[in-house]
Amino acid sequence: MHPAAVSDARSLFHSIRNIANSEEEIIVVVCPPACFLPVLQRSEQDIHYFLGAQDGHYESIGPYTGQMSIAMLAQFDISYILLGHSDVSDCDRPSEINRKIITALEHNLIPIICIGEEKRDSAGAWKRKLSNSLKKVLAGILPENEIIIAYEPRWAIGARAKRCINLTEFQDAKELIFTHMEKLGLHAPILYGGSVDHVNIHRMVNHADGFLVGRGSLDPRSLHDIIKAIEHPL
Repeated sequence: MHPAAVSDARSLFHSIRNIANSEEEIIVVVCPPACFLPVLQRSEQDIHYFLGAQDGHYESIGPYTGQMSIAMLAQFDISYILLGHSDVSDCDRPSEINRKIITALEHNLIPIICIGEEKRDSAGAWKRKLSNSLKKVLAGILPENEIIIAYEPRWAIGARAKRCINLTEFQDAKELIFTHMEKLGLHAPILYGGSVDHVNIHRMVNHADGFLVGRGSLDPRSLHDIIKAIEHPL
């Protein structure tokens, strides 16, 4: 739940917009709390800056107090929607995330689909669990559907982080995701999300198709450093 106030949102996203529009090769998608979407509209000059929603309910109407439907959110100036994020997926079964993805596609939104295991084990059980989640989450998605996959291992995120992910671990997960999508005839960028900052991004910058940035996006200077690291990898 950041930022806390409308004034803070305007200031933060104005800074992010300037950073995004100053870069030629980078696309920045900002997913603010839904209450700020009406005051963070894009302009015709924003060719590298897009808006997205953080989540949405697959039902258009119904007794879901406190929820916003994907149909409601699609009326704002958004192009993307974040689905299955670790902060909310505890409340969502893979089948529900799948229904959200289908609904988002029906409303011409590009789903950023978060997927990741709770923990790693040497026996490889994490691979089976991740594969099973992918199978359920991507059911019914067609090759012509535009989607984005964001791999975010829960064990490497925020306060729950046991340690940082290493390159081999990311490559193993990316290969698993890619192989599963290939069997379904699907093609999608595979992002990395997990305590991304301008320091640890260097280990993944030549291997991920992009990044899902959390806390690092709340400080414009930090985000600027992250974007520079992407543009000029070590």
